[in-house]
This record gives sequence, C-alpha cells and structure tokens, in this order.
Amino acid sequence: LHSPRHESCTCRRAMGQAQGKGGRRRQDRARQNQHLVGVIGGLGPKATAVWYDDNVLRARVELFRAMSRVAADGPAAMLESVKNVSSAAWTAEELARVWEARVGQDKVRDQDHISLLIYSNPTIAGRPEFMSGQSQDDPTAAMHDTAQALVDGGATALCMVCSTAHYFKPGMLAGIDVPFLDMLDLSLDFIARSVTPNEDGSIVVGLLGTEPLLRFQVYEKACEARFPDGKIKMLTPLATDGG
Repeated sequence: LHSPRHESCTCRRAMGQAQGKGGRRRQDRARQNQHLVGVIGGLGPKATAVWYDDNVLRARVELFRAMSRVAADGPAAMLESVKNVSSAAWTAEELARVWEARVGQDKVRDQDHISLLIYSNPTIAGRPEFMSGQSQDDPTAAMHDTAQALVDGGATALCMVCSTAHYFKPGMLAGIDVPFLDMLDLSLDFIARSVTPNEDGSIVVGLLGTEPLLRFQVYEKACEARFPDGKIKMLTPLATDGG
C-alpha cells in the first residue's frame, strides 16, 4: 500500500481530481462574475502578512469609508473621493456596483472583503541568490508549482507579493491559463495616469529597492516593455553619481 508506485498513482489521481474540481469552480465563479484571487506568497512570509493587512484589509476599509462620505452625491463624487485612498483604476460604474452590493450598511462587514487564496510558500529557493549566481537552485519550477496549485484550487486570477520575484514571471506562468495581476505593470500604469509629465512629456521616477531588484533592472525592463516610447524613466541609486 505504501510502495512508490502506489503513491505516484495516488498523487496523480488526486492532482487530476483537484484540477477537475478547480476548473469547475473557476467556471462557476466566472458565470457568477465572482473572483478568487490566488496569491503567490511567502517571498518572504512577513511581506505577505504585511501586504494582506495593509493593502487588502485596511485598503478595503478605506475604500468603503471614502465612498460612504459622499455616497449621497452619486458615483461620480465617490470616484473623486476614492482617488485619494486607492491606486486602482476604478470607474464610477464599478464603484456603484460595489456600493450597491455591500453587506454592511453602517460599517464594513466580513462579506465586504475580497476573496483570496494565499499560498505562503517560503520553501521556494532564494531568488536573489540564484539571480546573483550564489546558488544553482533555480526557483522557477517551485514558483510554477505554487501558481498551478492556486489555479487547481479554484483561483480565477493570480498575483505575487514580491517585486524581485517578477524576474521569474515567464517561466512561472508557463501554461497557466488565468490572468496575472502584475505588480510592476500596475505600479507603472498608476504612475502614468496620476503623475504630471515634464515639459518634454516624460516622467522621471526615483526607485529605491533591494540590491538584486536594482542590479537586474526588474522595474526598468518592465517599464521599457510597458512604455517603449520612453514616457517613464527610472532613476536609481545605481544610475547616479556615487551609486
């Protein structure tokens, strides 16, 4: 009963069942216009915990507070109020739907929060160590397996709580069939629509980060792909005198 062959067959059957159930759950959620965001976390664990507390729970409360202050004035007023607390590209129509669907009339309730499936996987090999050549342990396969596990669990979209780890995005998402909420692209889009350009039309952004993030130009490469016209330029300590 405990032979390697038996375990292998059992694991394949379990994975097949999980994938089938996950696919059906995703289809059901899509039909109901509901989403379950799968979070690739643990890179590191503290970052994931802080992100969930500040950027998910607290941000949701701030969103509802901003809407409630001007709800009587309509969706357009809510949109202007929300711009002060949220970096998301909301529309007035989207905010109206969120407000109409709220459960808590006087305060945010549990049911008003976002459904997440968080896989905190700190066993993934060190990304900076591999990127710098200090380790030969490529984390790509483990990151892909983590993403696939979230999809098999019913996630309808994915995100990852680590800027540097986006370096491995192509391999991590190979064969993954759900949208990826790219932290780098979302940050660049927010900058493009919220920062007043210089006279020449450019926007210069000062970027601080860890040594691997800056050395391997993770944000700079994403910026070049997102804005090939050079609209946004990155300025880092490594690109300045004495950096």
